[in-house]
Amino acid sequence: MPRGRPLTPLVLSEADRDQWPALAPSTAQPQGLVQRARIVLAGAEGGSNRAVAEQVGVSWPTGGQGRRRFLN
Repeated sequence: MPRGRPLTPLVLSEADRDQWPALAPSTAQPQGLVQRARIVLAGAEGGSNRAVAEQVGVSWPTGGQGRRRFLN
């Protein structure tokens, strides 16, 4: 049985689908923006904040923060 609050799904618009994948492999953009792009793309595929954080290589609070910043 899942615990905690249910996650708000990340749904990417057409513009987001073009913008975020271009940022994720970038070496010329600020690292924080690149990291958030990776979090958003992994979150759009589904999964918990912990799973997304593990996939991206960040702590789970950072994974949740990236999701919240995108949704707000």
